Amino acid sequence: MMAPIKVVAGKEERLMGADDGEPMTEEQAVRLRVLCEQQDLEFDGSLTRAEAEARIHGLEEAQD
Repeated sequence: MMAPIKVVAGKEERLMGADDGEPMTEEQAVRLRVLCEQQDLEFDGSLTRAEAEARIHGLEEAQD
């Protein structure tokens, strides 16, 4: 079961839930890898879903 989603400033954010300790999804891994490559940062494939979501959000904010 996925955690509920809320929309903040036009972006979806997952609320903390039971799946927070699970590995990131394939979709998250692809998005995170692209963002890391664009910003010349190291990709960490060991993040949880929650950690990956937070990292993606931070990297997207840094691009703006």
